Amino acid sequence: MSIIKLLNQVFPGWGGEDFFNWKYDNPFGESIILVENDARFDHPVAVRMFMAWQMQDSKNYKYNCFQATDSATHPSARGQGLFSKLTLEALKKSSKTGFVFNFPNKNSVNIYLKLGWALEESKKALYLPLYNRRSNIGSSILCDNVSNILATNWKEDKMAWRMQYLNVHKFVSKKGAEFLFRKKAISYIKLADVVYTEEIIDHSDIEEFINYLKREGYIFIRYIGFNTKFEEILCKGYRLTFRYGADINSVSYNKPQGYKLRLEMIDADYIN
Repeated sequence: MSIIKLLNQVFPGWGGEDFFNWKYDNPFGESIILVENDARFDHPVAVRMFMAWQMQDSKNYKYNCFQATDSATHPSARGQGLFSKLTLEALKKSSKTGFVFNFPNKNSVNIYLKLGWALEESKKALYLPLYNRRSNIGSSILCDNVSNILATNWKEDKMAWRMQYLNVHKFVSKKGAEFLFRKKAISYIKLADVVYTEEIIDHSDIEEFINYLKREGYIFIRYIGFNTKFEEILCKGYRLTFRYGADINSVSYNKPQGYKLRLEMIDADYIN
């Protein structure tokens, strides 16, 4: 496929046809794929793609949306404003059916803001040393699924789809709460990079998860989340937390008024 050829020219190792089909022919619906052609080449000189997505509110009302994902411009066509042109066309098309969100890096976030996107939040990854708990972190049930929150419904076919290209480990508490994390190490120190937590969660679920990580020899948790109770509990229950690394930016376009987005790294087309 000519689009895949361009993507691999600009980003060597991007992937093949199977990965492309997984990403843009997914259970959330029809994605948006726009290209700019040039008769001199046997492939597009620019491409902009919005991956189909879906979120829902506390009443299970579904909102169709998109995640702004891949874009590429051939070196011969750079400096002509093709990224902005195709992005604006994609935004116009997406506005007919829903809103758009994305996680731009520090080099591109200002371009998004100039194109009319809103900055939801910007933060560095949270790091938590597991052996500095302040006290028992509580026993009540906390819920992110409140009236002003939109979140991905990771049930059934959606989670099965996402897991195809996500190399993670799962922990399930006695009450059935799931945690997904990647095994990492910093100078041989074991780190659990948590990418997914439940919207409805009990303090005891988190206690179980942390105790499991300790038994397995983990020293740190790393976590990136927007509008989640999991991060709030960790920050309140431990004496020491710190943030490190590049800023993770969450932006949106045409989002329904009054809502916040509950996002974790499982929601990103890449995992930072």
